[in-house]
Amino acid sequence: MAKETLLSISQDPDERARLRSRRIFRQDREHEQAVARKEGIKEGQEKARAEYEPLLASKDAELANKVAELEALRVKLNALQG
Repeated sequence: MAKETLLSISQDPDERARLRSRRIFRQDREHEQAVARKEGIKEGQEKARAEYEPLLASKDAELANKVAELEALRVKLNALQG
């Protein structure tokens, strides 16, 4: 029965055109969703980067200050030992 239905559909040009149109519509919709998803991910990454880069920069500066303090203490310690 299904085979007969498939054969009758495949022989009807109007039905073939409708099925082709539906398939193309579905594929276009899936493509649009994939593009929107990628754009959303990219937008989220950019937003997170903009939000956290200043914080990371300040933490980097704090670490650089601590390293400088440690180096100064190391110099003092070496002077006391030597």
